[in-house]
Amino acid sequence: EHVVELKKKLSELGFGNFPKNPSESYGSVTAGVVKSFQETFGLKVTGTADQATLEKIDELVNSKYRPGQRGEHVRELKKNLTQLGFGNFPSNPSTGYGSVTAGVVKEFQEHYKLPVTGIADQATLDKIEELLNPPYKNGHRGLHIVQLKKDLTSLGFGNFPKEPSLSYGSVTSGVVKEFQRTFGLKVTGTADQVTLEKIDELINS
Repeated sequence: EHVVELKKKLSELGFGNFPKNPSESYGSVTAGVVKSFQETFGLKVTGTADQATLEKIDELVNSKYRPGQRGEHVRELKKNLTQLGFGNFPSNPSTGYGSVTAGVVKEFQEHYKLPVTGIADQATLDKIEELLNPPYKNGHRGLHIVQLKKDLTSLGFGNFPKEPSLSYGSVTSGVVKEFQRTFGLKVTGTADQVTLEKIDELINS
């Protein structure tokens, strides 16, 4: 029965092609599917469903952030994804996690080289958290990066277009360095808390 259970969970997560009522045997096909799951999540690829593999499967199956789930936490996730420049959710998104949300989560995961499942697992949530909070650096993107460029422009730094892009690239990094140099801050090209506070102080001066 536990093998049947395992196959059902893997199917639910989009791994393998087991029938609706799978058999009780763990054969080479099951081992192959388990290997593919392990590969996707950077686990030791053995084809054997060890403790780490089973825990990862359970984490995903029981996730509050997967298709079919609802709640304020889903709305929050959509708002965060929008802030980071992913998806096209309305300003007050619904609380349902459907195929569209899963698609946007996949797009996010692909962009940041995370396992692409459409389920916002802990690694995905951690990445979102990291990107929304300073320091902002090369490779980051989002509406807060657009704002940073607009603020730098209004302070006379850089030569960004009127509607700057979402991406923090080498040009942004260069302008941030120039700003940091001017104000005797640590010159890193990364917009850390101290740099952002200095920008805010000047903007509000």
